[in-house]
Amino acid sequence: MSIIDKMVATATILSSLAAAIALMWNVYVFKETSVRNEEVLNTAIERQNETAAVELYQEYLSLAFLYPDFAFDEVSILDLSEQEGKKYLIFAASALTISERIYELTDAENGMDSIINSIVRNHIYFINQDCKEIGKHFLQYLRKSFPEVKCT
Repeated sequence: MSIIDKMVATATILSSLAAAIALMWNVYVFKETSVRNEEVLNTAIERQNETAAVELYQEYLSLAFLYPDFAFDEVSILDLSEQEGKKYLIFAASALTISERIYELTDAENGMDSIINSIVRNHIYFINQDCKEIGKHFLQYLRKSFPEVKCT
């Protein structure tokens, strides 16, 4: 084997080794970038959900401004006129839907539990009358937060 053949063989080995190292480096960089991208994406999704939850709460506050008695006082539908009773049922259903959606978006974290509880607090009677439409996880949350929730 001549010296040129040895140099060619050595160069081939070194270039193969360099290519393998470059490949491993690229795999490492790809994995690191993927992890960072996933973290950024998760943070963006969390912020988007929080924004949507705040918008829902603002929607509830608009309803509460229109019907403060329904929002801030415990209401007995039996004490209301038929017309007011219908309005209350729509208000309570809207309040419950909004609070459940906020729960789904945030898992009642980052202070959203107090918002959810403030919405639901005066509508336990309504919840106990018919909870078939309430999601399983939200119903568990309601039972934990409000022992007076008795529906099954």
